[in-house]
Amino acid sequence: YYDESTASSRDDILRGSGTVRERLRCLLGAMIDDECEHGGRGCLAVNTALELRSRDPELTGEIRRDFDRTISALQVVIEAGQRAGEIDKGKDAKALAQYVHSSVHGLRVMARVGHDRATLDSIADTVVSAL
Repeated sequence: YYDESTASSRDDILRGSGTVRERLRCLLGAMIDDECEHGGRGCLAVNTALELRSRDPELTGEIRRDFDRTISALQVVIEAGQRAGEIDKGKDAKALAQYVHSSVHGLRVMARVGHDRATLDSIADTVVSAL
């Protein structure tokens, strides 16, 4: 259920209205909202990966597949942004997707150690502007 719910929410945002940059910023904003509203509990997939990666290779593989699905969804949106001229076509769309994905998890860690919303929002703005 968790994986399906998370993917559905992510996909709704990425397929939503607005420019690609606006949708990516909205995705980062939704994650920041989640962290701020729930006390920095983090992401179940990341928390599980960090705690159990060496003890449960099957679970680690499932989390890796989840990460790959997220990166693929981000890549599709970034490629659309490149076609629309919003994002530099000379940049590797997959690398940008990996950058956004890793930034999401970095923001989650920062929230968990107590950074305030203004800091998280500033970082999210920088992530999107760097694309």
